[in-house]
Amino acid sequence: MNRVRYAINLCACLLVFIATSTWAESEQAEVTPGEVIGSVTTSLLTLAKETKAEGSDEAYFSELRKLLEPVIDFESIAKKVMGKKSWLAVDEQEQQRFVDTFTDSLVSTYGKAMLSFADLDVQVAKTWPSNNPKSKGHFVQQDVKLESGLAHIVYSMQPSDSGWKVSNVVIRDAKGYKLNMGKTFYSQFQHALSENENNVSATIDAWAKG
Repeated sequence: MNRVRYAINLCACLLVFIATSTWAESEQAEVTPGEVIGSVTTSLLTLAKETKAEGSDEAYFSELRKLLEPVIDFESIAKKVMGKKSWLAVDEQEQQRFVDTFTDSLVSTYGKAMLSFADLDVQVAKTWPSNNPKSKGHFVQQDVKLESGLAHIVYSMQPSDSGWKVSNVVIRDAKGYKLNMGKTFYSQFQHALSENENNVSATIDAWAKG
């Protein structure tokens, strides 16, 4: 597995750890982003281990999607992945089709990665607010113990009416390799767009086929 693919899978796995319906509860408003991530990591690691032992099927990925949708801003991420020009070039139906396609692809990746990295030692290291005075966002850093050393994952989180939502993730491995998930997906879409002669609908079709 090359380093980029490994980093994507690792990051996807860790992003799953914060997915839980408790984020949508009203009590969530007073819980900090770091506390939320820390409190659910143990239970979701347990879930991953149990799933590894029992096997996975369509029901497993369906349940993952139900857990992820309330806490990850898929639409916002999908817009950034397409880019403003491509997003505005299609109608609302096509926009929603890409959001659904993008969500399906991420849930599939997350689910597989979650099973692959169920035994990782993950700890919340620190949290801090954005230094942008116009932003209410926060960052949460998790440290992950790997055989190669300590990796760091930083979640960009934004407040919403239903709780904190993840809008991007950046991973830095023990050797200093850095991967920005938002930028990576954007580059992938732009490459696919070029291959499809700037036809946005065809690019969405290609993304759906993987």
